[in-house]
Amino acid sequence: MTRERRRSSLQGFKDVFEGLWVPPRLRVKAAGNSHAGERANLLEHARSNSYTGGGGGEEPRESTFTENFFDLMYVLPMQNLFPLPIADARGLLLFCTYFATVFNTWLGEAFYNTRFDTDDVPSRVSTVVQMVCVAGMASGLARGLGAGDSTFALSYAALRTMLVLKYCRVALHLPAVRPIALGFIAGFTASIALWVGSALVPAERQITLALAGLALDYATPWLLALTPRFRMVPVHAAHMPERFAGFTCLVLAGSLFSVQMQMPPLGAVNDWALAPIYVSALSVAVPLSFLSLYAAGVGLPAAELGGFTLGRTSAKLRIYGYLYLHMPLALAIMVSSNAAFVGTGAAFGGAAAGGSGKLVLPLPPLSPAARSLMCGAWAVATLMLGAVHALGGAQDSGGASGAEQQQQQQQQQGYGSSDGVAQQRAELVAAKCRVRQRRSKLQRLALRVLSATCLALLPSVLGASSVSVYMTAIACVHMAQVLATAFRKRRFVAKAVRAQRRGSQLFANLAGADGGSPGGGNPISEQWPPPYYRGLAEAPAEGSAASGGSGAAAAAATTTAAAAAAAHGASGK
Repeated sequence: MTRERRRSSLQGFKDVFEGLWVPPRLRVKAAGNSHAGERANLLEHARSNSYTGGGGGEEPRESTFTENFFDLMYVLPMQNLFPLPIADARGLLLFCTYFATVFNTWLGEAFYNTRFDTDDVPSRVSTVVQMVCVAGMASGLARGLGAGDSTFALSYAALRTMLVLKYCRVALHLPAVRPIALGFIAGFTASIALWVGSALVPAERQITLALAGLALDYATPWLLALTPRFRMVPVHAAHMPERFAGFTCLVLAGSLFSVQMQMPPLGAVNDWALAPIYVSALSVAVPLSFLSLYAAGVGLPAAELGGFTLGRTSAKLRIYGYLYLHMPLALAIMVSSNAAFVGTGAAFGGAAAGGSGKLVLPLPPLSPAARSLMCGAWAVATLMLGAVHALGGAQDSGGASGAEQQQQQQQQQGYGSSDGVAQQRAELVAAKCRVRQRRSKLQRLALRVLSATCLALLPSVLGASSVSVYMTAIACVHMAQVLATAFRKRRFVAKAVRAQRRGSQLFANLAGADGGSPGGGNPISEQWPPPYYRGLAEAPAEGSAASGGSGAAAAAATTTAAAAAAAHGASGK
């Protein structure tokens, strides 16, 4: 009895502490315990091309509460970046350096979490320490680099040291990815040494060592990715875009905060007016419209994730290009937020203008530097958004890869061998799908370039106008892009419905020429259209009456084709 009680007590102790210490593991397919088993499993997962954002070989992933709270800590450094003056090229360089440094701390943690994090107690403790370091970086931005203050540099070095310790755990517990983990440890440790050195040298040399350390931090993942002997660890196709989208939302929310921080209370103005309310509404409309544009094409190129692990250079460049382009995108939004902070403060007598808090009408014009920064930064952000969408795969992963998978399945099942003409027509339909998607991407990129050109020309068109006029013009340009994108998507949906109708009939004829499937069904017509077009074709059924009619007609055509093929197979028996 005593032995059983001891055994139950020990089991209860294990149950209480189960999950508190979980070693890092690959957040893809479950890897084996041996080095050869882990590497073989990793390569099998890459070759299977099953990166579907939670399906296939990936476990479902969502951002944890620890990750979300860690992201919220970056409100502190962003809030302290708004008042930094950008009066000349040196001020702009310092601003870009500060934000690139802050962004790199978040980026390193995001890459580690999506690949290895198990959210155990050591990971949470290290995340708490990193949050303290983020707060230290925010407090060090008041003096920054080159002023003899080492708070910012030492806080950054301490945060990156915690990341290096996490990669040491990875190298200890995962022999399959030990080479790439050791590469990260070597590069990041050298960067930490440069940052610590920048805190010890005289003030005039701090910025030089800090820039060298930051360049090494950004270059290390790229050097390892482009080295053939290193097989990169895959990133999660659903979790990683979710993290980047969350950080982009945080930066866009900062654009709203930068204006609201300078708005005077209505009771403190000398005459009640609609100007503060109107500018407050614009501070919501500008980031919200840009967020709608960003959400229209977010997503990793899932078809390239297998090649990313297997070592294809083009796949590595596309994946890393998509992820790292979020840094200049967020930086441009922050620069425009800084200009809006200064311009709103000058207009409403806030802290930046050193005024008395009283509203003076009409609003004073923006300074030449502020209006150039505001419009130029939004132009750069629009261009970066176009590049992110061009490299991303949310709009192209379903159609092209789905058509290719259908062709492979047809060859494996023996369909299309007796009627070469029908098979060629099926391949032609799949090729048209890919061409239509590429054309859609080019049109969207051309729209972004045109919008960026309009934003860049606003200072010369509007001239010495107030902050409300410039924010109105920027919001109008963003809303015009939103409307153009919605119109293009509606046309694309209509084309998808027509392609579904033609494709269903074509595949029904193809199956009928081959005598149908052994069980009397028609697997080929069931595979058409590709997943991407199927989702687009079903979407209008929930919208307007015209769209619903098209979707119903397409669904009826698909059902009729499948029934005809089944009847043909039954008569063949």
